[in-house]
Amino acid sequence: MIGIAEHLRQVREASSAAEVLKKMANALDVSTDFLMNGTTSDLAAESIQDKTLINQFNRITELSTENKIVVSKLLPP
Repeated sequence: MIGIAEHLRQVREASSAAEVLKKMANALDVSTDFLMNGTTSDLAAESIQDKTLINQFNRITELSTENKIVVSKLLPP
């Protein structure tokens, strides 16, 4: 019975830590990944739900500077 009680305590602590992490991320307007890892690489993917748009953005970032300029001229300001 002690093992079960200890497991339940650990689960509650983990849930509490996850909730605190989420609340901190929301308050700071960052992702939980950023708080844990210090990276922002997934922020755009989290805020943009359109997977096609994300894929197009990723492809554009790989273009040469000249081609990026061409693409930016095609888009409205």
